[in-house]
Amino acid sequence: ADLADVYQSKEDYRQAVEIRQRIVAANPKAAEARWRLYSSQILLGTSLLQKDDDLALKTLEPALSGLEALVREEPGNAQYGRDRAMALTQVGIEFVQHNRTSEAVEPARQAVALMTPLAAADPRNAGFQMDLSTARRGLGSVLVQAGQNAEALDYYQKALAAQEAEAARYPENAEFAAMAAQIHSETASNLSRLQGAQAALSHRRAAESLNRRLVQEHPDRKEYARALSSSVGSLAGAIGAA
Repeated sequence: ADLADVYQSKEDYRQAVEIRQRIVAANPKAAEARWRLYSSQILLGTSLLQKDDDLALKTLEPALSGLEALVREEPGNAQYGRDRAMALTQVGIEFVQHNRTSEAVEPARQAVALMTPLAAADPRNAGFQMDLSTARRGLGSVLVQAGQNAEALDYYQKALAAQEAEAARYPENAEFAAMAAQIHSETASNLSRLQGAQAALSHRRAAESLNRRLVQEHPDRKEYARALSSSVGSLAGAIGAA
């Protein structure tokens, strides 16, 4: 691991990007160095969502352009395709944050279209399955903002089904269950808005149950405790409104 990897492991993505930019500047044709830079930029851009959306988009767009160039150079590289899909998902979400919803759907659709064959070609690659769920969830989120609610719920359900399957297959990986809980919560929020609190109850209960188990199994993980507190409150509110 290089110094950028060390910073990245500490979630200091800015430092990782700066180091990788210097590496690429010294050897701009090195494909692996470029790929590592773009991967770090995706992590940085994603971490800035709803914190500094202008910087997030400025970070994600060059990463996407760079990945598209790498894909042209080596079309069969699955990792390049995967990272391009992740960048497209985040760009779509950022377009929504910038009130560019009409532009947001296309990159989000492209992300799903890219990840679907990658995940199908390597069904035992849990990371690719999770990435496909992420792309579908991102498209669902964008479609909700675009007013395409029926299709949005369909993509949320597809994301949830795949994520729950991976969580069951790899119970030792808490992140799979945590993401399933997040998708349940987002689905519940959209169902509640569209169809009323009663329609969302099963998803509220599922999110609360998953988060409670995660807290029991990982009492040191503060993010799981926060998620449980949120889901308990949401469930109580839904029961009261149903």
